[in-house]
Amino acid sequence: MKINSIINILANNKAQWPKLCLQVFFSLMRSITLPIFSLLLKNGIDLSLQHQFEKAVFYFILAILLQPLTSLLLMLECWVTGITTESIILPIRKRFFSKLGSAQVPYIEKQMRTGDIASRLNSDLEGLSDEFGGNMSWFIKILLQSVASAIGCLIVCWQLSLIYFFLIPITIWGMQKISVSIKKRKTAASESKGEAMNHAVDMFSNLSVIKSFHVYKEMNSRYAKAVDKVCEENIKSQQITSIINALKLFVSVVQTAVLFIFSLSFIGQGLITVGGVIAFISMSEFVREGFGLVDYFITAMRRTESYAKRLNDLDPIPLEINGSYNEQMNENEIVSLSNISFSYEENREILHNICLKIAQGQKVALVGESGSGKSTIINLICRFYTHQNGDLNIFGASSEEWNLTALRKKISIVPQEPFLFNGTITENIAYGRESVTEEEIIKAAKDVGLWTFISSLEKGIDTEVGEAGAKLSGGQRQRICIARAMIKDAPLILLDEPTSLLDVQMEVAVQTVLDQWLTDKSAIIVAHRLSTIQNVDYIYCLADGKIIEEGRPENLLMNKGYYYSMCVKQGVPIYKKTS
Repeated sequence: MKINSIINILANNKAQWPKLCLQVFFSLMRSITLPIFSLLLKNGIDLSLQHQFEKAVFYFILAILLQPLTSLLLMLECWVTGITTESIILPIRKRFFSKLGSAQVPYIEKQMRTGDIASRLNSDLEGLSDEFGGNMSWFIKILLQSVASAIGCLIVCWQLSLIYFFLIPITIWGMQKISVSIKKRKTAASESKGEAMNHAVDMFSNLSVIKSFHVYKEMNSRYAKAVDKVCEENIKSQQITSIINALKLFVSVVQTAVLFIFSLSFIGQGLITVGGVIAFISMSEFVREGFGLVDYFITAMRRTESYAKRLNDLDPIPLEINGSYNEQMNENEIVSLSNISFSYEENREILHNICLKIAQGQKVALVGESGSGKSTIINLICRFYTHQNGDLNIFGASSEEWNLTALRKKISIVPQEPFLFNGTITENIAYGRESVTEEEIIKAAKDVGLWTFISSLEKGIDTEVGEAGAKLSGGQRQRICIARAMIKDAPLILLDEPTSLLDVQMEVAVQTVLDQWLTDKSAIIVAHRLSTIQNVDYIYCLADGKIIEEGRPENLLMNKGYYYSMCVKQGVPIYKKTS
């Protein structure tokens, strides 16, 4: 039975080893009191049969006085067990969540599913907690008292003990063989739970799309197939467990019969007294309880191993490579891409020898059709992805040399898909900066044209936006994202389709605010709608991952090339930018 994943978790929690040792100590001390109690009863009974009642009473009183100590040790054991379990699980929960936050974006997007991650950090962690704090700790307690009682049985009559223990190795071997597939079943059930969670997340995240395309029956079918698999694997595990329980009952009956038969013979031979038989029977119950739980222990260990393995599978997640550079920015050079090539998959380049520069205070636009590589350039600048070839310098240093926290503090981004956290409007805007006043939040909301809407709400800026901003429209979410970026006020602004979800009237108002905000700032603006980039200083036109045209807007219009034709198609007024 492999328990490598469990050992790995314990090895990563060395700080909790003293508590584990204390837990075992209290459990051991309490276990020792059990055979002592039985041996005291043995002496009392034997003395009573010999009519030495005064001495017998003394042993009975000692046996009674031993019980408060046993209860105290049990209380301390349970108390330490609870503390130890939580102390082990809490760092695991924090460590894996922190690891996901530092993970490489490509790996998370390609290798992991949201529902499966949620299942690992929720169901699997709770299952591991239950096993460590309840089942496993309880079994350790039973195991120790069984060992102590077995020693007591040997003291009373080693001949009877040898007979009693004879069947144990055979039965353990049988139980292990029967339960070998439990881990496999439990792991398969956990994997199916993760798959079911993925389908549930897809359903509730895209409910309107699923309904509009009338595919909820297919989603229901996928979910039902996954949970049916969970049910099937759990039923198979229960079937194996019931076989083990039946075997345990059979062995228990056989052992009891053997004890009585040989006890009568040993009393006649003077190998054991009547009190010894009673004490032996009393202690053998604890031995049998531990023996009867061998199947449970095997099952619990396999179940714990399956939980631990799924959690340990998160350990190999590659982390972002973090540099050490965190100096002040170069005031002249903000971003420089030189012969940059990049691909998400092998043999499928998204960017081909991209060269572009952004100077201090310059506003640059990236123009092109969907899939031309515009958003990929934004991802490379933010170091969400790492380029394969070429040189990318940001604020005068190579992007690989930058400390990621220091780098990203210098960047404000409005993503193509606006995302809000589950919290209030205030909290979502304030995410842009650690210390921000309510007045600044209100001003930012007014600047992006949200204040009239916010004022109409019962709780104003303290209104909850719902999960991922579900209580707001797409345009409202987008404007909150713009307000968040404005609050951050970083030296480099990245706008990826910042007004794509706004109507024409609101777009004009917000564009005016953006133009004022971007005065004297360095910015990269990704745009499909060319009306949003009329005031930029320089334009790069991309197609199929290549720069096919670049220059100042007025020069591109004069050349009547790609940019000019796009303006004509979109009905953008053709004019020369005046200085």
